[in-house]
Amino acid sequence: YICGLSSMRKGLWEKCQEYFRKINRDIAQLLTRSRSVDQAFLQFFGDEFLRLLMVRFVFCSGALRLHKAFRETRNYPETYPQLPKEETVESPHLQKHILELASMLDVRNLFLDNTLEDY
Repeated sequence: YICGLSSMRKGLWEKCQEYFRKINRDIAQLLTRSRSVDQAFLQFFGDEFLRLLMVRFVFCSGALRLHKAFRETRNYPETYPQLPKEETVESPHLQKHILELASMLDVRNLFLDNTLEDY
């Protein structure tokens, strides 16, 4: 909804789905390899639904931080306890993935020109 896409070619959809699965795997690795993530989050990784919910939360939060229309911090979702932003939602690796996906979808102009660490 935040990018105004209503339809796309099947081939592009499949390519983006495959890339999104890669992003999800990378986010899961970010969460499990971080020494700063509260152990309460890692307990959810045993349940597929909760793991997917956490991974998608990180993706959504990261995408909102890079989207030009959501510049105020009050627009960002939060967790309690908080996730370490630098290692998760503001990770340069995740940001590069999000910007690459935006480029694939031809909506790159809706996002910041660079990753947050460049600002």
